[in-house]
Amino acid sequence: MTIYDIAKELNIAASTVSRALNNNPRISEKRRKLIQETAERMGYKTNQVAKALREGSSKTIGVIVPFVDRAFFGAVLSGIEEVFKESGHQIIVCQSHDTNEGEIENIETLLSARVSGILVSVAPGKNYEHLSKVITSNIPLVMFDRVNENVNTSCVKVDDFRGAYESVAHLIQQGYKRIAHFHGDLGLKIYEERFGGYKKALSDHGMDIEPGLIYGGDCFVEIGADLTEQLIESGNEFDAIFASSDYKAIGAIKTLKSRGFAVPEDIGVAGFSNEPFLEHMDPPITSVDQRPKEMGVQAAKSLLELANNRNDQKLFKTVVLGPVLIQRVSSCKELVVY
Repeated sequence: MTIYDIAKELNIAASTVSRALNNNPRISEKRRKLIQETAERMGYKTNQVAKALREGSSKTIGVIVPFVDRAFFGAVLSGIEEVFKESGHQIIVCQSHDTNEGEIENIETLLSARVSGILVSVAPGKNYEHLSKVITSNIPLVMFDRVNENVNTSCVKVDDFRGAYESVAHLIQQGYKRIAHFHGDLGLKIYEERFGGYKKALSDHGMDIEPGLIYGGDCFVEIGADLTEQLIESGNEFDAIFASSDYKAIGAIKTLKSRGFAVPEDIGVAGFSNEPFLEHMDPPITSVDQRPKEMGVQAAKSLLELANNRNDQKLFKTVVLGPVLIQRVSSCKELVVY
């Protein structure tokens, strides 16, 4: 159904229909009401994309995440949608598949759609020109969770260093003395910070940082399982694993159990992100809660603030949320029931 169908029905010009539907004062109240009622009766819906192209902007916000199937990002999106629903905005969700190329493609798509702003959890990669392009185009950009410090804009993140520090300190307090670490891509600030928190906790407790207990890899269950296999085969003694993601922690426990180790009696395990299914695992897994819904709320509010103030750089700010360590059986020897 188009404005031409409505014009034909009423035997008037399409331009008159367009003006009436956009509440142009040049159209009389009587005629405007007739045209709008006819449009509703005929099932006409405004083409929001076409409208955005004409006006140069829209009431639509673009959100880019590495993966849409992670519960963490689902909770972030819930917080984002909660804020934008109240402000009358719609959101378009894109996933970069955790690649710089995918993120660049997402940005181009959203810019072509004339979105009013973009929220992004950045993918690994040294190319950030596409993010700078958003800002130079005077479109508000806010980064969340994963941020690129080379891009000057607002961001919302959790204190990854503190979360890692508290997790490793907890393992030490439980009596574990040789703690391995599975880090993520150190090109991303979040994994660099978690690695830093791990090293600082060991140092503060008089423990050596041993390269033979440090492994890197992507955040998938299979990677965690493989890294644990490599750690066991290396012959280096260890009695705990702090993984930079819950998925690697799950993989670690999978391999440990298959190799005859008891968790947490023989080996303690802790992850990061507090995915909702962790409490239902066997054993339930200790993790760091990143407060994802609150992160989404704060990111959306920051974007609205920039959008309402013409992307004023004086309003750029960094919001750092405090992490919450959730202790479960996988790292707590005293919680084991014999």
